[in-house]
Amino acid sequence: MKSAKRIHLTLGVLLTVMLCLSSWGVGAEEDAFAGLMPDSESALSGKPVIEIREKMFIAQCNDIYLNLDQYMDSVIKYQGLFGDIPGGGDEPYHLVYRNSPGCCGNDGIVGFEVIWDQPYPAQNTWVEAVGTLERYEEWEETYVRLRLASLTEPSERGAEFVTQ
Repeated sequence: MKSAKRIHLTLGVLLTVMLCLSSWGVGAEEDAFAGLMPDSESALSGKPVIEIREKMFIAQCNDIYLNLDQYMDSVIKYQGLFGDIPGGGDEPYHLVYRNSPGCCGNDGIVGFEVIWDQPYPAQNTWVEAVGTLERYEEWEETYVRLRLASLTEPSERGAEFVTQ
């Protein structure tokens, strides 16, 4: 339980920093965003899909962070804004998130760090992310992220700001 709270708190801080730094660009690879990773369905076959919906976005994300062990073999599917924040090394952290109430008004964000080996979209692009949760170690801490099978641009945007 302590580990799940630490992961949730650490990512919450990371995502809040993301809001403050949302004006940073992602560089030349922005223009190369292709949308779908080839063969994405084969990576997901047989796994349960958890779709995070707009009306319960914050509650569903929080439930996943608080109960990680129950979700580690599940595929997560949701929509949100794509964004980068500076990482500890050469690579930034990539996120798909929505704006939400925070500690000081409407300054929070909620979502997941994402990773894959395809080009990433431009900052603030509305995307649908589909992938599997995984844990990883960095700086002697455990974090969680979504290993993407697909990252597409839907034709319609959802609500960028969510509340419960």
